[in-house]
Amino acid sequence: MAQEGIDLATLAKILGHNSIRIVERYVHPTDEHKKNAMLRYEASQARAEAGQFPRTN
Repeated sequence: MAQEGIDLATLAKILGHNSIRIVERYVHPTDEHKKNAMLRYEASQARAEAGQFPRTN
């Protein structure tokens, strides 16, 4: 579920955990998942620089 985009806080609640620390023990992103995350990040930065939406930082 984490690799499909469910954030860890939500995933922890779904699984009945009080903390994301328990979920972190079991979530191990693959190299492909990390690569795709970086590509999404870079695309969002490019859109921000093009003025398509404001930066949040």
